[in-house]
Amino acid sequence: VLRVSGTLSRHCRKRSFTYIITKPYKEFYEALRGEIKRSGIAYSGRMKVSRVPAGAKLLYTHYSAPLEKIISITAKKSNNLFARHLLLTLGAKIYGAPANLDKGRRAVRQILNRYRLLDTPRCHIDNGCGLSRVSKITARSMARVLDHAYKSYGKRWMQTLSIAGVDGTIKKRFRYTAVKNRAWLKTGTLNNAKNIAGYVKSKSGKLYTVVILANGRRARWQGASLENGIIKWLIGYRGSGVGGGVDPMRAALEQKDKKIWEYSEPISTARKYYVQVGSFDAIPKGNLLTELLNMGLTYRIIRSDNHFKVVVGPYSEHFQADNALWKLKDEFPGAYVTQF
Repeated sequence: VLRVSGTLSRHCRKRSFTYIITKPYKEFYEALRGEIKRSGIAYSGRMKVSRVPAGAKLLYTHYSAPLEKIISITAKKSNNLFARHLLLTLGAKIYGAPANLDKGRRAVRQILNRYRLLDTPRCHIDNGCGLSRVSKITARSMARVLDHAYKSYGKRWMQTLSIAGVDGTIKKRFRYTAVKNRAWLKTGTLNNAKNIAGYVKSKSGKLYTVVILANGRRARWQGASLENGIIKWLIGYRGSGVGGGVDPMRAALEQKDKKIWEYSEPISTARKYYVQVGSFDAIPKGNLLTELLNMGLTYRIIRSDNHFKVVVGPYSEHFQADNALWKLKDEFPGAYVTQF
């Protein structure tokens, strides 16, 4: 039983809160039992938490949305629940199940230290979602993480952050300013703390990494004013920065795909999954291939008889190809998964 008490002002708008109030496996069990009952199926079993026995029959596998989509929701909506579970999932992936906070912290530190991004021991990772008074990071470490992310994934990574005046936590903050559509940022707010980090593109086309961490009793309001002033100033700044037209990931993919390869019968017996985007009489150029690059996808052009097929992949698992298809379906409604 969940009891909520207290008072609210008549002027308060509707707000939604997400809390974990029970164990996930109990939630699943009760939901499954309810559906079985509603379907009129006789059921007298009970829940048992233990190792999966040998010979158990797999009934169903659920695949989430692609990780890129989950990260985007996490960043744009500042979803602490998602962020915490990403930390737990990463810990279980690297150190094995079951997931726990210690494994998650160790996993994040291992990855960041591999690229020397953390100012150890001045940085401390607590629960993975920012709702902590003991989590610590330096502006220099955060800037290193942002620079590394941009060099690795370019615009694909930037688009997962809130876009100034357009969406996420800064949809209204910069709506009627020159910053609109020129900044990709993640905010962080607690009592006595007001932080913002990301990228700002000036009118001259230069891209700047921005990290502003404001702490203190007046941070909530004066910190926000300071951040807004610095970001607006950068829009008109003409100093050194990264050329806005440079996207390292796209450049690497374009270099890789300059040579068109022709497909014949596969030598390996291991069949791979692909998403076929289209089939053409001539080698496709221009907008189609550029669109695939902008989406962060690796494509290949396969010559088959007198046609040229554009495929995305390869993927070793069917669900990976399904994730790519999910990303492509709006721009290329005729795309489908194939295997060879």
